[in-house]
Amino acid sequence: MFLGRVLGEVEVKERHRRLCSIVAAAMCFFQAAFQEAHAWGSTAHRIINPGAASHLPDQMGVLKADSLFYAAHASDPDYRKSLQETSFHAEAQRHFIDIDAYPNFRVLPRNLDSLIATYGRQTVWTRGTNPWATVMVFDSLVAQLSRGAITKAESTMSDLGHYIADAHQPLHCTQNYDGQMTGNNGIHSRYDTGMINAFAAEIVITREAHIVRHSRPRGDKTGRRKQGAGNLRGEL
Repeated sequence: MFLGRVLGEVEVKERHRRLCSIVAAAMCFFQAAFQEAHAWGSTAHRIINPGAASHLPDQMGVLKADSLFYAAHASDPDYRKSLQETSFHAEAQRHFIDIDAYPNFRVLPRNLDSLIATYGRQTVWTRGTNPWATVMVFDSLVAQLSRGAITKAESTMSDLGHYIADAHQPLHCTQNYDGQMTGNNGIHSRYDTGMINAFAAEIVITREAHIVRHSRPRGDKTGRRKQGAGNLRGEL
């Protein structure tokens, strides 16, 4: 009986994890489609979050119905930023990763503990923690849905949509984030705020607007991911 109860709990948790994966996949799908319009900023976040929710399956109808909530809270993570916060969990560091600041960044360790061991905690913090913050928020969403905390889960979904969207903004993934290294100062705001505010009304995204093409990892003729290559979990 005890074993049956444990197995039942494991099955429920796995089901919630699959549902959370659907949430994250929907957000990534919509963001990939939105990327064709080259956009991110407060206006873009308000478009991306409810758009992602619209791609959720019918069995997540309760969450899908609250799309206006996700739009209203799409920029909450930005409002939480504080330059005075210096902990490794600092909100400001969660929105970017200056990935090209790392030597040979194409083979950067994906596990956070491994990355810290290689480059040091301060260096990793300074260069941004977006990928690992996203995984941490995703894991929180799994836990919240597992215990039926729907209200809290919806706030977490709003945050998750924001972090995933930021990860798809090219200027959130480079040390030359505002053109300051190439004489293009101010390009960040012009790109993800000025441009989108000017053309937001013309942006129309449908489920068929973007075709995701899966390619094999370079150097791997089988198409199989190397063991551990996708592990982003670690200390945060």
